[in-house]
Amino acid sequence: TAWQIVLMQALGWVGWYHFAYLVIALALLGFGASGTVLTLARERLVRSSGQVARTAAALSAAGMALAPVLAGSGTTAPDIYLLFVDVRQAALLAVACVALAIPFFLSGLAIGVVLTSGAARAGRLYAWNLAGSGAGGVAGWMLLSVLQSSEALAVVALLPLCGAILFRPERGTRAIVSAGPAALVAIAIVAALVAPGGLRPSQFKDISRLLDLPGASVVLDEPHPRGRLQIVEAPAFRPAPPASLRFAGEFSVQRALLLDGNLRGSLLTDYAAPGALAPFDHALESVAWAMGPRRNVLLIQSGGEGLAAWAISKGAKSVVCVEPHPAVARALARVLPTGVTVERREPRDALSARDAPLDVVRFPIAGSFGGSAGMHAVGEQFLFTAEAFAAALGRLADDGVIVATAWTEQPERNAPRLLATMLEGLSRAGVSEPRAHIAVIRSWSATTFIAKRSPLTKADAVAIRAFCERLEFDPLVLRGEMGEDEERFHETPGSALTEQVRAILDGDIVAAEAATGGAFRLAPATDDRPYFSQFLRIAHLPRLARDSGWWSAPFVEMGYLVVAISAPLLFAAALALVIAPLSRVGWSGGSRWATALFAAGLGLGFMFVEIGLIARLTLFLGGSLPAAATVLTTLLLAAGAGSAFSQRFGAEPRTLAKIALGVAAVCVALGVATSLAPAGWSAPAAVRMVVAGLAITPVAFAMGMAFPTLLRSLEATEPSHVPWAWAVNGCASVVAPSLAVLIAVNAGHGAVFAAAAGAYAFAALAATGMRSTSSGSNPR
Repeated sequence: TAWQIVLMQALGWVGWYHFAYLVIALALLGFGASGTVLTLARERLVRSSGQVARTAAALSAAGMALAPVLAGSGTTAPDIYLLFVDVRQAALLAVACVALAIPFFLSGLAIGVVLTSGAARAGRLYAWNLAGSGAGGVAGWMLLSVLQSSEALAVVALLPLCGAILFRPERGTRAIVSAGPAALVAIAIVAALVAPGGLRPSQFKDISRLLDLPGASVVLDEPHPRGRLQIVEAPAFRPAPPASLRFAGEFSVQRALLLDGNLRGSLLTDYAAPGALAPFDHALESVAWAMGPRRNVLLIQSGGEGLAAWAISKGAKSVVCVEPHPAVARALARVLPTGVTVERREPRDALSARDAPLDVVRFPIAGSFGGSAGMHAVGEQFLFTAEAFAAALGRLADDGVIVATAWTEQPERNAPRLLATMLEGLSRAGVSEPRAHIAVIRSWSATTFIAKRSPLTKADAVAIRAFCERLEFDPLVLRGEMGEDEERFHETPGSALTEQVRAILDGDIVAAEAATGGAFRLAPATDDRPYFSQFLRIAHLPRLARDSGWWSAPFVEMGYLVVAISAPLLFAAALALVIAPLSRVGWSGGSRWATALFAAGLGLGFMFVEIGLIARLTLFLGGSLPAAATVLTTLLLAAGAGSAFSQRFGAEPRTLAKIALGVAAVCVALGVATSLAPAGWSAPAAVRMVVAGLAITPVAFAMGMAFPTLLRSLEATEPSHVPWAWAVNGCASVVAPSLAVLIAVNAGHGAVFAAAAGAYAFAALAATGMRSTSSGSNPR
């Protein structure tokens, strides 16, 4: 589990966010394949169980140290961006997946041979295994606090090595590893620690492109579980706000601020330099200041690029920069001028606070000017949801405004969805005529949306129009009405933005989507479906590819495509590596289908709960990695306790049915409870993790009882079904993470919990067809 946590961040830095779900699936695939091997060679492996367990654990340690280098460095690393244009990338991706699955396979073999040789104590042994796995989640989180992920991967390898050294299956057995595996482990770990720079990010990631600039260098590289912070200095890096073409000055050199290799912002270190703040006088977002004085300003995940200092220069008395990442907050505090406060807190906490009324709440810019936003399609973005805008409206003074901007892209997606989400947020905040509170202006590069707490006045409209005239921006919407000269200065051939905006203002999302052929969803993002950057309707992919070429896929929605494609590929791999080889051992007994369906239901249900909790608790815990660490740790610890407790009662089919039905009911309750988790609860991260863990514990405890009870039931009635139960459960678990993500993206987090409840209810139904232990047992 520690390796999973660290590997998620390492691959997130090499590639993108969606690798987190791939890591979970590869772990399950490796464990499932180990169960199949154990079944095929059961007698031979159990006969030498001590040596097998020690050797497999030692080799797993070596694999943990070396596999990431093979999967993420040099010419052997696959590049997802090239997947649709270079067939070799598919082969490299397959090799990387195999390399990453091997340590899980070896760990699974070590665990499996211990459980098999001690089957009579399976509940107790499985409980200890899950307890160690849960502790591994904490260990992975702590390692990422002090080490870079590439270094932590090597350190984690010491854990299975310790297991191999300490394992004593029988009294008198020497607690050592054979010389060969021990030497291999030592060489692998030392090599990984000495040369931890083997992991290399994709050439298309922001960190790679920045380091290609002349004279570029990394001036800060700081590890953190919430994301690796890097600050890059390059003379050619001159970021600009969405500014008017009338601006004739120079843009200042700034330092790039990156999290996990993705550009998060920039740092202007010399605010006093002549003209350093001038670009903001010509920026789209300065329209908020053209409407009147702004005394209290809240900047969310921004400010270091000079906007905070500019707001001070325009008369702001209080400028607060909200930044949840501790390392980023420290970097901002070192460069921001006097009068600017940096608050290290979750953005949604700041929006829900009951502090002094604000004149401006400025959101970070949506989308990506470089075109890589599609890689984040399956990443939760809780800042761009209707609930977030509703909370922001509640922070405003009567004349206060929300400022949100989206970069321009073709086809237009971010801007219309941002407008739809903002209007939905105003409606949820109790605004009866949301469009009367909205103004929209655009330039050649971006579109800015203004939402005022009170309806925009004629004076506001005059001020906005004068601002646009002076800087040659187009006032697309004023006081909720489309302008007559919306394309006076900037006409974009082929753009459907005007038509989309008009339809959204009229409440017709379908018409807005039809403006670009219906290929993209533009419905408002919500906390239940916080996938703001997920637009693509996959059925339209062939048409988009025909019109624009397959090479354009990464710029459209590569993250979603990778998850969609991985589901059938992982299922095929599970069939080939887990299910097919078991045909040699046979499948006797009349309740084989009941066994298979029950095991599949447990596998799907457990993983749906796990992925659903990670997605749902990302907002509450402030990030996907803390959510993953908390969920994995709690699920495994509580499931281990449930496994141990299951030894106390019988293993009749009716007992299995009751357990499954109970879990189904708890899944429904858990889905409702987690939807009510307060987004604005300003409590320390550790307290939130404990609260989340306590909420998860009951369902995890119940889920932990089901599978060991199934194994005991089969061992007593139909022993030949035991390996098949392992295999089918593992196969369903492998494909479940991708399925859960697709369900969440298309139907919402609540649907994932509903699917989990349905899977367990289905398992309960299947249990009614299983053979009762009271009817005797088959000969072995």
